[in-house]
Amino acid sequence: MDMISFLASEPFDRSGDTPLYVQLKHRIALLIANQAFDTKTPLPRELEICERLELSRATVRRCFQDLVIEGRVVRKRGQGTFIKPQTSAPGIDLALNFSARMREAGRVPSSQILAFSSIPAVRGIASGLKVPEGTPVWEIRRLRLANDKPMELNYVYIPVSLCPELTRKDVDGSLYAYIAEKTGILPASVDAVYETVNLDKHEARLLGQNTGKAAMRIVRSTYDKTGTPFEVGVLISCDGQAKLHVHIAADKTTFTATAQ
Repeated sequence: MDMISFLASEPFDRSGDTPLYVQLKHRIALLIANQAFDTKTPLPRELEICERLELSRATVRRCFQDLVIEGRVVRKRGQGTFIKPQTSAPGIDLALNFSARMREAGRVPSSQILAFSSIPAVRGIASGLKVPEGTPVWEIRRLRLANDKPMELNYVYIPVSLCPELTRKDVDGSLYAYIAEKTGILPASVDAVYETVNLDKHEARLLGQNTGKAAMRIVRSTYDKTGTPFEVGVLISCDGQAKLHVHIAADKTTFTATAQ
C-alpha cells in the first residue's frame, strides 16, 4: 500500500477544530514513527497529495513546512522530500518492534519460526483482542535473534480476519510491516504489563540460558488509531543489554524500549 492510500484511509474532519494541515501532519508523522516507509524513496509530491486528498496547496505546503522544522523530513533540491533518518528512538515502533530496536542498535535481526497456525481464541487472548472466545486467530511463535544470538521469545496472536492470507513466510520478518502493507493499520498505542520471571526448562533451552535465569516477560495488547486492539503478544527476554526509558510528566508518561 502506498503512502497516499495510507493518508486517504479515512476522511479528514473538515468541520472540526483541528486544522487540516495538522491532521495531515499527524498522519504522516505516524507513518514515520512506525518506519512504514524507507528514507530513500521521496514522499508524494505536494500537488499529488492535493489532488488525491482534495486538500489545498496551502494546507499541504504548511504541513510539509512543519515536518521540515520538526526534523521529520528533509527537502533535497531537484529530488523531492524524504523522511529524515533518525539517530534516536523516533516513536512507538522502537518501543514495540524487535526488528526496529535491533537495527537501531546496529544489530542484524532475524527469526526462527517455532509455530504458525490458526487456533480458536481462548479467554485471555479473546479478552485482549476484544473478540468472542473461539474466534479464529493466528498464533505465531518466534525466536527472535540479533546477530544470530537468541534474544527474545515472541508469542503473538492476531485475528485471522485481519490478515486471512498470512503465511509462514510472511511472519519471518516484521509482522507490523506486513499488517501495515496489507491493511493500512499501524500501532498507535499499547497496554503492556512488565514482570520479572524465571525461565523454565523449555524457555531456557530456546534462549540458550540456564533454567531459572531471571528474565523479563511483557504481556501486551496493541491498538490502532481508533483504539481497536489488533494484536496480543507475550514476549520473554533475558537480554542484559536491554534498557527501558521512562519519562513521567504532568500530562503523560512515556516508555521507550531500546537495545544498547
